[in-house]
Amino acid sequence: MVYKVTPDTIVKVYVSADEVITEALNLSMIKTMATIPVPEVREVIIDTETAVDYLVMEYLNGRTLDGCCNGITLFSKLRIAWTLHSYAAQLHLPRGTVPGTLNGTLCTRPLFTDYGAGPFVSYDDLTAWFNHKLDVSQWMKKAPLDAPWFNSLWLVVLTPGLVSQEHFVGARRQIACAELA
Repeated sequence: MVYKVTPDTIVKVYVSADEVITEALNLSMIKTMATIPVPEVREVIIDTETAVDYLVMEYLNGRTLDGCCNGITLFSKLRIAWTLHSYAAQLHLPRGTVPGTLNGTLCTRPLFTDYGAGPFVSYDDLTAWFNHKLDVSQWMKKAPLDAPWFNSLWLVVLTPGLVSQEHFVGARRQIACAELA
């Protein structure tokens, strides 16, 4: 859940201290290492008594892409696609880094099951984990038999919830990234 508490501040509620810390680390890293506009992290609140944690961050005003894509020109859609492409290029991990969360905890996003996965010691370890999940999904008839296997030569891209409908277009026609769900 996300609450707008002042005109320029939102609070995002978490039930996992690891997730709120990872989100704050991801946003801070992107803000310092890329030109992608992301909300500024203002505070992380870990409440051990209630086990409810909070991320206080800057509110970025704008419309969501899914709310504005029907009313924009083809040229604008292409410009948005090119901007998203440049963001993905900036998020490519440098060779030699280990895939996984920044704080070394389990990966818990939707691709990593209810129990999480990792931390991974290498790209090959991450690839093997995904290929095992694909194999099980195919055996359970939940994935097509001709689905491609994951390849450890592919580049891994940091995507802290950025490839979703939470991209939005700001007042100056920039695309800002925020995970608001």
